[in-house]
Amino acid sequence: YFTVNISDEFYGSFKKFGDLETFKKYQGDVAFAYQIKEFLEVQEPLQIINYPELDYGISIPLYFLLKEKKDVKIIPFGHSSLDLKRHFELGKKISEIIHQSNKRIAILSSSNLSHNSPKKTPTDSYKNNKKFDKQLIKLIEKKDNNSILKLNPNFIENANQCGLESIVILLGILSEQNYNPKILSYESPFDIGYTIINFELNR
Repeated sequence: YFTVNISDEFYGSFKKFGDLETFKKYQGDVAFAYQIKEFLEVQEPLQIINYPELDYGISIPLYFLLKEKKDVKIIPFGHSSLDLKRHFELGKKISEIIHQSNKRIAILSSSNLSHNSPKKTPTDSYKNNKKFDKQLIKLIEKKDNNSILKLNPNFIENANQCGLESIVILLGILSEQNYNPKILSYESPFDIGYTIINFELNR
């Protein structure tokens, strides 16, 4: 199942990382979330959840992006174990309902790329895992969605990544838009791959 997290209010913290002071609250867009649910549930396997506590994968980007904005409402989505093509098609359907709305909407895809450790991973495997990050970023930059959807499943699995599905949903949303992917950074602190990409819409 894909999931839509519907709640009046969400909160995020970093207590798992030893930060006991940072605590952020966010409003949920319940009305729009139900519109999305009604639009998608007859087309896709969809599960509605109500879980106000956000994980760090959502909390970290929201912390930085919404520091100065207090009136933004959010709707957290979760990916599934279905194949990449289904995630891409879901994105295209989400795009349909977004374009039926007069809301100003931002789409945020938050995920980790390869997980590696040169101390624990054989040298060849470590190099191949880093190759996954470089290849994915290159394909995103070229807007080659077809090649991303056809990435070798073993290549994906061996990279020990945990977010390609989220990226593919975003690419599905953007697939019929005129956009320019701008690579802002790539780094791998603690041997986990992170890239920041701004998908600029061309009006």
